[in-house]
Parts: sequence; C-alpha cells; structure tokens
Amino acid sequence: MLLRVTNSKELAVEMSVLFVSDAARELDARPRDISDLFYQRVLDDQRCPVVSNRRVIPRDYLPKIREALAQRRQAKQGAAQ
Repeated sequence: MLLRVTNSKELAVEMSVLFVSDAARELDARPRDISDLFYQRVLDDQRCPVVSNRRVIPRDYLPKIREALAQRRQAKQGAAQ
C-alpha cells in the first residue's frame, strides 16, 4: 500500500507501508508475535502508529521487526534448554 502524507505546508511524502498481517506474511511470522513486540515496547510504536485500528508499518522497518523476532526466538530457545 502507498501512503500519502501531507503536512500543513502541503509537503507531500509517499511511502510504502504495510499492516501487521502483511508484514507477518513477508517475514513468515504470526501477526500476534509482531503485535506483541509492539505492545511490549520492543518495537517503536511511534514509528509504526495505529491508525483507524490498524498498525501502519513503513516497509523500511521490516529489518528491525525481523531482528526482534529472531532475538525473541533465540531467547525462547535458550530458556528451553
């Protein structure tokens, strides 16, 4: 999805954005796992705000989400041993 944001001086910025379910598909993850990382403040909810009950994720934030998911998986594996 392409999001167009216009400020009060009519400066328009377009960026490619995803929602949690889209990001989960691209990262082969569960949407719940990504949402939990936001609610636990592991991920930046200022950078990815909730708009009309949907979290808007800039495409360039996907590497950070991928990294957080990997760290969470490693922590769970370490705790299981």
